[in-house]
Amino acid sequence: MIDNTTLLAFSPTEYKLFIPLLSGQSAKDETLVNTALGYNIEMWNRRNLGKYVEKLRSKSRPARLDVHRVTGHGYILITLWLSMYRMQASTSRGLSNMFEK
Repeated sequence: MIDNTTLLAFSPTEYKLFIPLLSGQSAKDETLVNTALGYNIEMWNRRNLGKYVEKLRSKSRPARLDVHRVTGHGYILITLWLSMYRMQASTSRGLSNMFEK
């Protein structure tokens, strides 16, 4: 897979898991495993999914992409600058809350 300047090399399984994330919508664990791989989530351990997501994260970061976990919704693909902005915003809120007391 290629963005404007970076070649992303995925294994066949990683690629199948990455494609549903390109929609910009969150994808539940069950949906990713079932749609991408044709397995039921009970047959395919959630720990396996976590390992593949970590591989996707490390391989997509050079293209400034991040596979972000959204509690209760699954995974979503976001740009890394947005991810850093969210971290800064949550850190700023945490610091401001400390000073309000």
